[in-house]
Amino acid sequence: MSRKLPDFLIIGGQRCGTSSLYRYLSLHPYTARATKKEVHYFSTRFFLDIDWYKTHFPDEGFTGEGSPYYFFHPQSPQRVYETLPDVKLVLLLRNPVDRAHSQFWHEVRMSFEELPVFEWALDVESVRLKGEREKMAADPLYNSYYHIHGSYLSRGLYHEQLVRWLKWFPREQIMIVKSEDFYSDPDEKYNDVLRFLGLPEHHLEEYEVVLKGEYPPMNDETRKQLSDFFKQPNEELYELIGENYGWQ
Repeated sequence: MSRKLPDFLIIGGQRCGTSSLYRYLSLHPYTARATKKEVHYFSTRFFLDIDWYKTHFPDEGFTGEGSPYYFFHPQSPQRVYETLPDVKLVLLLRNPVDRAHSQFWHEVRMSFEELPVFEWALDVESVRLKGEREKMAADPLYNSYYHIHGSYLSRGLYHEQLVRWLKWFPREQIMIVKSEDFYSDPDEKYNDVLRFLGLPEHHLEEYEVVLKGEYPPMNDETRKQLSDFFKQPNEELYELIGENYGWQ
């Protein structure tokens, strides 16, 4: 069976609105949906061959997938480039403080996180991740449980992740969307993405939020500590992309 490869990838970040954006794109009359939003071929399933990957896409039509772990996975940029050098990449970035909190409760809800308190998980993150990148570098097919499920702070260091992608792809091939803008005006940002992808303007009757989480509020002191932690990395991101998102 003849299948095509994707025209676009939503590469991240996790808990930044990727599920909602993928749903909106799948409702465009010119797009053809993959068998599932998150295929994870270039991250956790790279031991499978390209023919397996192709089975997730239709024979024709503009198509793509959205696996948010791609942005964080250290080998994904090179893997994507060597397979899809011309693919269009969409990246959503949310205030890393809110993103970390949302990820924690998502992992708890999915039973991937055994610790019941956000601050406890933050305290043990460095211990959980110690040596994991080295293992991933030594064995390209090694999948690290805590790199996937316990990386609350690390995933919010956007600058270093984006630099990895820019090593392989020109800036104009990557569209970055501030998640807060996407949440506040989904129609405008949806159509911005459509223009980037080369698709006609389209408007939905309803912009339903997918996988919206309801969880306890963050402790004020924890928010302050995380804001301080991310202040410098955020400044480095702003300098890299030429835009200040004003995250606090």
